[in-house]
Amino acid sequence: MALRAAASLVVTAPRAALRGRAASQASAFDYGVLMVRRRSGGAFGSAWVFPGGVIEPADRLCPHPPSACAIRETFEETGLLLTDAPVLSAGRLDPQRLQEAAQRSPLLGTQPLARWVTPRAQRKRFDTCFLLLNLTDQLLLDRLHAEQLQTSEVVELDWFAPDQLLLANRMLPLYPPQLHLLFQLARFSKQSELCEAGRLGGCWDAVEPVLACRDDGKVVALLPGDYAYSLAQPQVPQQHLYRDKPGPLHRLEMTPTAGGFLDAQLFQSNLSSRL
Repeated sequence: MALRAAASLVVTAPRAALRGRAASQASAFDYGVLMVRRRSGGAFGSAWVFPGGVIEPADRLCPHPPSACAIRETFEETGLLLTDAPVLSAGRLDPQRLQEAAQRSPLLGTQPLARWVTPRAQRKRFDTCFLLLNLTDQLLLDRLHAEQLQTSEVVELDWFAPDQLLLANRMLPLYPPQLHLLFQLARFSKQSELCEAGRLGGCWDAVEPVLACRDDGKVVALLPGDYAYSLAQPQVPQQHLYRDKPGPLHRLEMTPTAGGFLDAQLFQSNLSSRL
């Protein structure tokens, strides 16, 4: 199936400014990450994801369509307007005003983070740009408690510190892009570290995981840089889905469940990560 261009916004904010799990549960991190839970039945039904959606024609009139899409979709899904530009008209986001704001600031305060492509075996496929938005401005932080969910698409909103969400993954399912990005965020316990440009190494090189079922019931998401990534045609031999073969590793090992995957572990450059 043809790829649909999409964008998703990874929003961080100081835990001191937040409600929800990020504020109420213990964490070694001083910031939380915005997540929404999709309504069952649609793409990524019932899953916890970063807000976002398909790039619309109006977004393509902006200098950087993924940033415009990510800001727009986050507002439409959550009611949170995460730009200080005057882009509203009668309480609704005005595409013309958003285009004018993007002419002045093409990325609208966001930073490129990653680009993921849905595996080829999936019925619906997306080419998704993930953008990072670190909220530190008090004007925007003051808006964080004015959420208004678009219940036709999302049924819940919450903030999690990265370690909280990765621990919760024992019971709360997530998909590979969210898991991998959370493991990357978990390298930095302070939001000020994230705010330093380039700390997460954002780029637009596409990551298209190869999902393979292991004979012990685990699913392995092979990623570029893993020695077995190029062995995926027509399918990866079982012996290469375990970690007893020599070679560089870049993979997620997960337990499949409804709405995503549980108990994820990231193995990268022969170092394992799990909180």
